[in-house]
Amino acid sequence: MAIQLNEDGELDLSVLTEEDKKAIYDKVFKGLQDADTEWHEKYGPFESLDLNEMTHEEQQARLDAVDDTLIWADVNYDTGTTITPVEGLDLGMNGWAKVPGRDNFRDSGENFLIAKTPWTGDPYHIDPVYSFAQCLCPFCDSGEIDGEECTICWGSGGWEFDV
Repeated sequence: MAIQLNEDGELDLSVLTEEDKKAIYDKVFKGLQDADTEWHEKYGPFESLDLNEMTHEEQQARLDAVDDTLIWADVNYDTGTTITPVEGLDLGMNGWAKVPGRDNFRDSGENFLIAKTPWTGDPYHIDPVYSFAQCLCPFCDSGEIDGEECTICWGSGGWEFDV
C-alpha cells in the first residue's frame, strides 16, 4: 500500500489504488473482529437476560444481585470512537458496543448481558468493542467519486461492520 501523507499529515487518498482501499476496509473489519474475540475470551461467556424469557422485574432482581463490575450491555454508543487503521486515516466510529459497568447501561427494553469475569480496567477510559459499527466512507463524497459510484462502499457513503 502506498502510504503518502499530505501537508496536513492525512493519508493522500488520490494515490491509493482500489486494492489499497479494500485492504484498508479489510484491516478495519479484522481489527473489530479481533477486539471482539479477545474480549469474549477474556470476559465471556455472557449470561443473557431476555425479556422474552423473564419479566422486567425478574431481570432487575437478577441485576441487583450482581456486582457492578460484572454488568455488561450492548449500548448505542453514539458519541463515537476514532480508530486509525493506517497512518493518516482517522475514522469516527459509531454503533452498538459492549461497554462494562452498570453506569454505562442504557435499557433497550430487550435484554441485559452479564459477563462471568469482572471488568478490571478503568471504566472511564475504555474503547468500546463493537458488535455493530459504522463510519463514513473515507474514500468518497456521499457514495460517489468523480460522478461514479464508490466501489468500496457501493454508493452508500458509509461503512457498516457486523462483527
